[in-house]
Amino acid sequence: DLPEIATSGAKSFLLRLLGIAATFALGVMLARHLGPAEYGIYGLAITVVALLTSLALLGTPQLAVRQISVFRMSDDRGGVRLIVRNFSRIVAIASLLLAAATLAAGFLLDARGRDLTLLCLSGSLLSFSALSAISAAHLRGLQRLWQGQFFDTAGKPFIALALLLAALVIGVPLDAATGLSIQVGATLIGLLVSWTWLRSALPPQDDAPAESRHLPWASAALPLCAVDFLSKLDGSY
Repeated sequence: DLPEIATSGAKSFLLRLLGIAATFALGVMLARHLGPAEYGIYGLAITVVALLTSLALLGTPQLAVRQISVFRMSDDRGGVRLIVRNFSRIVAIASLLLAAATLAAGFLLDARGRDLTLLCLSGSLLSFSALSAISAAHLRGLQRLWQGQFFDTAGKPFIALALLLAALVIGVPLDAATGLSIQVGATLIGLLVSWTWLRSALPPQDDAPAESRHLPWASAALPLCAVDFLSKLDGSY
């Protein structure tokens, strides 16, 4: 009804506003403490990870929200669980392959020491970000809208900001690797909490007919992946 929609919209707006404020504060503090050179390396790594994450998702978040909603409305609980399991598996494999390709490229370019550390952190951030994004999509498809958008809009920026403040208090030397480590930690925390929410939101397993669950996901999802990747590329280059 209208009051519920208005309340949900107000919560979403407030979350987004708080997330923008936390992201701005985090960016200013990182720029101030990392300096131009280290912040440039950090920013480049974050941008490349965002682009690769878009590829790793293969357009599945939009398709997951739609298909889970369809199965949920028809009370096909097995279909819902099948989409969650299969899409999570697809994204996990794609993100791990891209992370491995990133490391392989580093070895081909003779990356060592600090550069190899940055590549490992970037690969970890890629995998965690992709899995976090598909988990959030599953939650939105299950009508857990607030949980499905919490970490993307406000949760991860606030966790990253808290980790940065903790590092400053402890006296950890800040460089690009530290900045990436903070993002990896914030994303991993968000992923673990999202998985907990998702497990509680999933319906019990049933034995609906397999043919009702057939979904040619690749033909539907890959065009969405291309559009999302080009959009992020246009905003990042």
